[in-house]
Amino acid sequence: MAYATRRVSADGTWQVAEGAIRVGWVSVAGLSRAAARQHVRQALARHTAGLAGRGNWQETPQGPVAAAPEVSLSLSYAGEAAVWAVGQGCKLGVDLVQLAPLADWRAVSQLYLGEAVTAQLATCTEAARPAAFAEAWAQLEARSKCLDLPLTEWQAASTKPTLSPAARHAALARCQTVSLTGLAGYVLVVAWQEAPPLFAASPASTPSGGG
Repeated sequence: MAYATRRVSADGTWQVAEGAIRVGWVSVAGLSRAAARQHVRQALARHTAGLAGRGNWQETPQGPVAAAPEVSLSLSYAGEAAVWAVGQGCKLGVDLVQLAPLADWRAVSQLYLGEAVTAQLATCTEAARPAAFAEAWAQLEARSKCLDLPLTEWQAASTKPTLSPAARHAALARCQTVSLTGLAGYVLVVAWQEAPPLFAASPASTPSGGG
């Protein structure tokens, strides 16, 4: 299946992958963690009510999981915003990063993003680096969520059996991604992979994104 990039729906949500994925956001400014979780779930239910099978999910310690096996959900929180993504026929992950200078960006980048990305970030101006770092980080997080892989150091072995660091990086690179615009002060990335996913996992135990 060939996927298109994205378009914005009349209701203000984004549609990605020829409409197979829908992404939305809500403000959680001033809300407690519990209230923010409830608020984003209400928005998710409201925007997916008319989509067959997408408005139903079950709660797990890691976050909500779609009741239908062909549906994927992912959530992300940053600053005063939260985003949700729901997809059908694909595995997906979403990540939101608030733009802010990071004093120890080089150490964090070397540890998780690798030498090549760190070298690219080093060429950025001080003004441009926060956005470049946020994009690289959101890409890593969204791809990892898509494949149900925990965030690990660049050279660390994965918890997935027989998955070496090289295999992990290759798997992450095979995810399709798009950066969505429209949230000032944030970087928003969606990653997806056509079903069946590269790593089969129980929907009840490995939701794509924390809740």
